[in-house]
Amino acid sequence: MVEEIEFVEKDLIGEENLDVISEADRFNEYMYSAIKPFCKGNILEIGSGIGNISGQLINDGFKLMLSDVRGGYCNRLNEKFQNNKLFLGTEVIDIIDPEFDVKYSLHFGKYDTVFSLNVVEHIKDDSLAISNCKKFLKDGG
Repeated sequence: MVEEIEFVEKDLIGEENLDVISEADRFNEYMYSAIKPFCKGNILEIGSGIGNISGQLINDGFKLMLSDVRGGYCNRLNEKFQNNKLFLGTEVIDIIDPEFDVKYSLHFGKYDTVFSLNVVEHIKDDSLAISNCKKFLKDGG
């Protein structure tokens, strides 16, 4: 059984937008085609939302760990992918958390690929966000 992750906050507008975007097949295919050539090995997606791109990666055989700052999205992702052996799980991750190095150190150096779509531009300290994301990468990732 998948453990339910506590809601950080309910994001009705964001979730509604993600549901609409999930229907935009061409847009999602375009976004996926832009990152696919750079994906390899174990992948961590930052800001997975409801999995609009995640499913395409899993369908193409990639092992994928999903994350979001909102526990509700992580719960939805767990339900969506829990029976897929390529799904590595979910975790609530805040890439600018002041305690980032303590909270997320178990993920450091663990992934071959880390990506984020439609997220970093919404973060006030995007340089810190990118710097922290690099910590998740293996050497050569």
